[in-house]
Amino acid sequence: MSYRHGFLIATPLHHEEPFVHSVVYVCEHSQQGALGFIINKPFKIPLSELTKNQNIFYHQQSVYLGGPLQSHDRGFVMHRNLGKFWSGTTQLDQDLYLTTTQDILLELGHYPSDLYRICIGYLNWLPGQLEYEFSQNIWLFLPYSQKTLFDTQAELMWIECYHSLGFLPDQIGCVDPGASFVH
Repeated sequence: MSYRHGFLIATPLHHEEPFVHSVVYVCEHSQQGALGFIINKPFKIPLSELTKNQNIFYHQQSVYLGGPLQSHDRGFVMHRNLGKFWSGTTQLDQDLYLTTTQDILLELGHYPSDLYRICIGYLNWLPGQLEYEFSQNIWLFLPYSQKTLFDTQAELMWIECYHSLGFLPDQIGCVDPGASFVH
């Protein structure tokens, strides 16, 4: 099964930071591995501070810790169709794009913040690693929805994803690792 273009929801069995209560968007998953971003863990530094040397003004826009890999120097912007494409823009789905170049930062302040999500750093899984983690029941899968990615408040996202699956995290507290939660 491919988890591409969906969400991974950390189960209560996931005890390792930054994955506790995390929601991950998976933008790529193949036999070569997987790539994704944590989308509900605010980064400790606001966007205005990260871009202060570029004379860019933002209203209190949140930045999220996409993952521990390159979390000091690599940014990603997931966004809806903003009517413009930048040099590093890739279309992930019908109305979902990923831009990996800094030129987008010069213009994001002109768009409502519910049209994009900025992540610093990313997650990467080796071939077979994500499948193994599913076999250990530390992730649940939730199909993609724009509402989850762009409209759900970060602090409510994890529990809202469980509601979307039809149960609560405490209903799966101690589970046989051989059971499967892929929905």
